[in-house]
Amino acid sequence: MAGKKWRLKSILAKVEDTYGVDAEPAGATDAILSVNAEIRPMEGSSVERAVDQPYKGARPEILVNTHVGLNYGVEIAGSGTAGTAPAWAALMRACGFAETVTEATDVQYDPVSTGEESATQYFQLEGVKHALLGSRGSFDI
Repeated sequence: MAGKKWRLKSILAKVEDTYGVDAEPAGATDAILSVNAEIRPMEGSSVERAVDQPYKGARPEILVNTHVGLNYGVEIAGSGTAGTAPAWAALMRACGFAETVTEATDVQYDPVSTGEESATQYFQLEGVKHALLGSRGSFDI
């Protein structure tokens, strides 16, 4: 993406009610304070079609498992209020963690093996919006 000013970017993330259906994150409530964000608009693999050809040359290929890659860091910071989820809560839920909120006490995240949630993420780069539906991910500390 030559010519883009990579400092002009933003990320919004919101948990989806139904996998792959746009949750429509809003800037006022779903903004993510990201660090070193990078997008790879088209990743995947290709499968060569083993068709017989009456000529020399490369065989045609089909793209499979195409998806968007989005990597970024998030500063680990609480919400500032006991029993209130942090701004990056949607990301934890999309990474396979269940959220348990105990009002006025704490918020806990526990790994789940089934029923993982997904998120809608909007990555904006210099006014161009990339809408990533059905986002799931992984993280490290």
